[in-house]
Amino acid sequence: MRNPILILVLTFTLYHFAIGQLEATLTIENQHTEGTDFYFDIFLYRSSGSTNGDIYLRDADFYLSFNDKNFKNPHISKTGSSPGYCTFEPSSGNSTDNLLTAINYFDNTIASLNGKDQIVIELNGPVPSDQTAFNSTVAKINNSSSTHCLGRFKISGINNPFGTSGLKWVTTGSSLVTTVLSMENTSPFFASEISVNTVNPVDVALPIELISFNANIYQENKIQLVWQTANEFQNYGFEIEKRRGNNQWEKIGFLAGNQGQTANLYSFIDPAPSKGINFYRLKQLDVDGKFTYSQIVSVYFSNDDGLDVFPNPVSYNLFVEGTKGGFYTIVNSVGKIVLDGTIEKESIDVSELSSGIYVLLNNGKTAKFLKW
Repeated sequence: MRNPILILVLTFTLYHFAIGQLEATLTIENQHTEGTDFYFDIFLYRSSGSTNGDIYLRDADFYLSFNDKNFKNPHISKTGSSPGYCTFEPSSGNSTDNLLTAINYFDNTIASLNGKDQIVIELNGPVPSDQTAFNSTVAKINNSSSTHCLGRFKISGINNPFGTSGLKWVTTGSSLVTTVLSMENTSPFFASEISVNTVNPVDVALPIELISFNANIYQENKIQLVWQTANEFQNYGFEIEKRRGNNQWEKIGFLAGNQGQTANLYSFIDPAPSKGINFYRLKQLDVDGKFTYSQIVSVYFSNDDGLDVFPNPVSYNLFVEGTKGGFYTIVNSVGKIVLDGTIEKESIDVSELSSGIYVLLNNGKTAKFLKW
């Protein structure tokens, strides 16, 4: 009777030794800001050798610290409706199982703050009853990096545009440290803590703070856009975009950023607004190529000359409203006639014109447009 007991004990001990050789590497990716919200994704991958097998994720506690002083009343939450950004998949390879597994892990992940400067993300993984349930519900984490995403998380309340996120893994110190449990892939599916390797992300500057953005009529026949920023760390500049009649946005200008940490005021003139409501937005570009859009502003422009053209800006055919046809001329910004003819289908082909500002004259009426 002693030998079987001894065998069982040895088997259990050897199993824990083997699973202890498993190592998960945790990374933070896709850090970005939107307004006063800071976003980041958590990824896992197996960094131990293939001889130890893959990770079959059970429970986990992820602890991170951040610069809470750069936030006002910070709040942490998951992003998106279930399954959110979770990309976990089980070993079955079935598409339905993939979706249900991602949903299950997303729904059983809880994000909260522990004190002021520590994030706690608690995962309560599945407990399979048999091999079929294991194969269809337990996330399999292999050695592919940037693949196995637990989800996207949001910290709300940025209030210091001069600061950084300061996001870092907590792996040492108190008992509240990051831990990951992996299951054995056969019944009874014992779970045990595995080694954890963490990679701290590059510290990210908090966003360009856009204090205001307005559009107004300027000198009776133009529209002026004015915006103010409070901080421009790593700001490359602003593309100014205008919405055309087909609801497509088009770049109409660019202003370089100051990249300072003081308030800056910007102004841009649209020399050829369209009759009716004109819509504008800013595309703020970082030096690393990332970008964010501002809110949309609008202003109504009335063309008292009674002649309207669209789209404006235009690339190919310029359509004319308020005309009875007849002869037309187009002059450039120095008054030189660059095109003339007869309006026949309420449109004029301006594709051969160089980029610039032009004035259309027809039956004593005028309209200014921008060739792009």
